[in-house]
Amino acid sequence: MVTLILNGALFFVTDVPKASSWGIGIDGPTATLIAVLPTLLVGIATLVLSARIARVSADLSRVSSDIAYQQLDTAKNKLRLDLFEHRYAAFEAALKLVSIIVQKGDVPDEARREFVIATRGVEFLFDRELQAYCDTLAKEALNVRWGERMLETAAETC
Repeated sequence: MVTLILNGALFFVTDVPKASSWGIGIDGPTATLIAVLPTLLVGIATLVLSARIARVSADLSRVSSDIAYQQLDTAKNKLRLDLFEHRYAAFEAALKLVSIIVQKGDVPDEARREFVIATRGVEFLFDRELQAYCDTLAKEALNVRWGERMLETAAETC
């Protein structure tokens, strides 16, 4: 008895129908090969399909990876835009405070208060050094206000 194992299927030569029962008149190894041929073809077809499925799966993985990188870029750009809006608001507040100081030579309490509120948390948008600069600018604006009041008081007493 001879055993053939093809593509996971186990065949015993004695189990293979005789070719004479097929009406062809072929016996022996030729009949065995003819009987095993459909299983062999199914095995080859399965192998080819598995290879194609693996290729499609790899292509889908590549596309998914590309989409993930595009989403990462989009998220980075969105963060950059959001930070820009907050940073620009702090810049505008500083610009407004300095322009008031230059134009009027005095800083109203409301303008200084708006600057302090607008620049709160600048250290999270930039760094601590810029937060310290904004704090110093607010203190100097207060000093300008006190200096202006002192001059007004001195002018009134004279």
